[in-house]
Amino acid sequence: MRHVDACAYLNIKPFQKELELPSHMHSWSPKEAKPPCELWRKKAGAFLRETIEVLWSSSGRESRRWLQKCKGLQDITVREAKIGFNATETYRKRELWGLEQSINEKNGKPRKIWLPAGIVIPCFHDGNLVRLRIRRLNEERSGRYIIVSGSNMRAMVFSPDKSVQCIVESELDALLLHQEVRNLTGIVSIGSANARPDKETDKILRRSRLILLSLDYDVKSGNPKPAFNFQFWMAQYDNVKRWPCPKGKDPGDAFLDGVNLQVWIESALQ
Repeated sequence: MRHVDACAYLNIKPFQKELELPSHMHSWSPKEAKPPCELWRKKAGAFLRETIEVLWSSSGRESRRWLQKCKGLQDITVREAKIGFNATETYRKRELWGLEQSINEKNGKPRKIWLPAGIVIPCFHDGNLVRLRIRRLNEERSGRYIIVSGSNMRAMVFSPDKSVQCIVESELDALLLHQEVRNLTGIVSIGSANARPDKETDKILRRSRLILLSLDYDVKSGNPKPAFNFQFWMAQYDNVKRWPCPKGKDPGDAFLDGVNLQVWIESALQ
């Protein structure tokens, strides 16, 4: 399906022209995502197990309801993903998790690992925990999502051997798509619109037959975020197809608005 055909299907305005590709986009090369140290994995794993227990206790009832009602995730998906809930903000000493000491220049005190209250989203690679991302309950400072210090920033990938890969931002959106369309496509969550694939993810994308680029859209304007940067992806991969969600800014919004994600992905494969 051509770009204009896809836009007609999605009822959005097509882009009128491609921008010239900056030279640095052609010279980009992926970086290797180094795994966290063994002590970090041990400590982070213990913390994660505690938060999983909390999520499935009475204290986690509202968070489970939020994952289902606001993100479309079934209980079995949440369990398989090993999502947890941290009920209380806490701090841990960096050295106890195998991290180098870091001094806060403002107050001269050692920095600590911040574990805010919120939904705990783990990322695993080859069976090993490599990242903890926390979707905060209180967003007054430092943003909605927090990466726990020491985490690896590789992409979250489901079904890497599929011939079609769909790239999204949010890990929760990736889990939703894996839940709904795992028979059709692999899923790659890169975390943010301006993130780039790590070396291993780059290999997965290059050997795929088709890449569906489905990063978040600005709902009000109908345009991609400034950092969406189609040009980067098109400069690196000749098998990319733009495939924004027909409703809302991301697959989660679309699903909650009644979009059949199976039909949406099937339409990209025609």
